[in-house]
Amino acid sequence: MALGTINTESVWARAVLFACLVGSLVATGFFVKWCFANAVSTRTDDKEVADIAVGLAPDDPQTHFAVAVMLEKTFDAGNIERSLAEYERAAELSPNNYLAWLELGKARDRSGDIDGAKAAFDRALMLAPAYSDVQWAYGNFLVRAGRTDEGFTLIRNAALAKPTLMPAAVTVADAIFDGDASQIRGLLGNDASVSLALAKMALGRKEYATAYAAWEQIPPDERRSELADVGRELANGFAAAKQFVAAANVTRDIAPDTANAPQVGVITNGGFETLNLNSTELFDWRIGANAGQQIGLSADRKVSGTYCLHMIFNTTRAEEFREVSQTVAVESGGRYTLSGSYQADIKGGLVWEIVDASDGKVIARTAALVSTAGWMAFQTNFTVPPTSSGVIIRLVRDGCTVSYCPIAGNIWFDDMRLTKE
Repeated sequence: MALGTINTESVWARAVLFACLVGSLVATGFFVKWCFANAVSTRTDDKEVADIAVGLAPDDPQTHFAVAVMLEKTFDAGNIERSLAEYERAAELSPNNYLAWLELGKARDRSGDIDGAKAAFDRALMLAPAYSDVQWAYGNFLVRAGRTDEGFTLIRNAALAKPTLMPAAVTVADAIFDGDASQIRGLLGNDASVSLALAKMALGRKEYATAYAAWEQIPPDERRSELADVGRELANGFAAAKQFVAAANVTRDIAPDTANAPQVGVITNGGFETLNLNSTELFDWRIGANAGQQIGLSADRKVSGTYCLHMIFNTTRAEEFREVSQTVAVESGGRYTLSGSYQADIKGGLVWEIVDASDGKVIARTAALVSTAGWMAFQTNFTVPPTSSGVIIRLVRDGCTVSYCPIAGNIWFDDMRLTKE
C-alpha cells in the first residue's frame, strides 16, 4: 500500500495542523478532567472533595448523582438539602435515566414534596415500567399517600418479579390490615410466595395453625418440587417450636417418596427395611456416633419383610452405648401402644423408652429386654401429655448407674409400631 504525505510547507497547512493539535489537547484534557471528576465523586466521603468534583465536571450527571448519594449518607440537614439539589441536577442532565428519577422521587418524598415525588416516580416508571425496584419504591410511596390499591398493584408486581421482596410486601399489608390474611391475599394474590411469607410471619408470631394453613394453600406439586428447600426450612421452624404434627406434615408434603415419609402416629421404617447410620432427619431412625456396638441390617432373622435391625455388643463402658432413637409426631393427649418384636442372646440390660419430645421427660418404658429362645413381643402403653405433639422412642441401657456397665451379645428388632387406642 502506498503511503501519502501531507505538505506542511504552507502557512495555512501549518495553521490547520496546529489547530487540530490544540483541539485534540483540549478534548483530551476535558475528557481526563471529566473522568477524574467522575471517579473522585464516587470514591469520596469528603464534602470539599465532592465540591471540587462537581466544579471539574458541572455537566456530568453521574458526578452530580454520586455526590448526591454521598451527601445523603451524612444525615446532616444542610447536606440533605444539597443532596436533593444534586439529584435534581442529575435528573435534569440525564432525562432518560430512570435511576436518576427514581432516587429523585425518593429524595423529594423524604423532603415532604409529595407532588414532586409523584412526578419523579411517574417519570421513572415510564422509563422503566418493568423494573421491580421502581415498582417497589413507587408502590410504597403510593401506599403511604393513601392510594392503597394502586400502590399494592405495583408492590405485588415488584414482589412477583423479585420474590425476596414478598416477605416485606406481606409485612406492609399485614400492618395495614391488622393481620387479615384474606385482605392481604386480595391485594397480593394467592401466589406461593405470598403463602410462604404469610406462613413464616405467622410462625414467628407463634400462630402455628395459621402458619400451617398458609402452607396448605400452596398446590401440592409446587410444595414437593421448587419449594422443597423452603418447606424444609418451615418444617425445621415448626420442630424448633415443638409443633411436631405440623413439622411432620410439612416434611411429608415435600418428600419425593411418601412411602417412607413421616405420618402422625406412625413409626417411620418400623420394619427396618432400610437404615442410614448417618441420617439427621428428625422423623427417621437416628444412630449415635459412639462405638459401643455394631449396628446394621440382617436378612437372616426377621419377622416380616426382608430385613431386621441387628446389634452386636462387646463393651464395658456405659458412655460408649450408641443410642437408637426416632421422633414421632402424635396427637396431643392421645393414648398409644408401642409394640415390636425382638430376639436376643445378650448379657446386659436394654429397654425402649418413650420420652416427651417437648421437655425430654420419660413417659413410659418397656420391661427389660432379656435373652430369648426365639422372637418375643414387647409393648408398653402411654398417654401423650396434652401440651405435647411429639414423642421420642429410644433404646437405652437399663440399670447402668455407674460408668462401668458391661454388655455383650446380639439383639435383633423388627416390626416396631405405634397403635392409637
